[in-house]
Amino acid sequence: MLRGISFSVEKGELTAVVGASGSGKSTLLNILGTIDRPSEGEVYLNDSPISNLGRTESAILRRREIGIVYQFFNLIPDLSIKENILLPLRLDHKKPDQPLFDMLIEKLGLKEKLKRFPWELSGGQQQRASMARALLYKPSLLLADEPTGNLDSQNSEEIMELMESFNRELSQTILFVTHSHALLERANRVIGLSDGRIVSDQRKGRGL
Repeated sequence: MLRGISFSVEKGELTAVVGASGSGKSTLLNILGTIDRPSEGEVYLNDSPISNLGRTESAILRRREIGIVYQFFNLIPDLSIKENILLPLRLDHKKPDQPLFDMLIEKLGLKEKLKRFPWELSGGQQQRASMARALLYKPSLLLADEPTGNLDSQNSEEIMELMESFNRELSQTILFVTHSHALLERANRVIGLSDGRIVSDQRKGRGL
């Protein structure tokens, strides 16, 4: 349960939300991603309210404006990696931005994996495919739920380096949830939660 949460994220920020289990991190992420509705208050994306959208509207918003990267990848096992990455666009009957697709595939090291199926890839490679799928629509906000929680230390480091790179080079706004203090150095802002409340909010170089 969240209690009196109020904050805003600026375009281009790389924000981490940290807290112990049960602190409200996953609830916050689900509300920001329109998976759950807040019992009171409102969430805005690009100055538009999004918390009271219907199920279909919420699904469309997530597909087009909010990329989500999950701890357990959420790839469809009987679709190829390329088909998984392109799925959100195909649901909208749209063609991909080919230069962006090529750049993402190259940067994420998936060029030789596009015809493979998720079960043929390592955890780190599946997470890269999940990132490509989330970023291909050029979302206003990328949410990541414990993006390295199911990976070994080397893959964790590589995934965080990639998130930093997309944040830096594409000015991608990213908010990721973690319980790992080792990942916090990557963020330029860290929000601490405890018992559903914000107990700290710091940007690099200054406290808030």
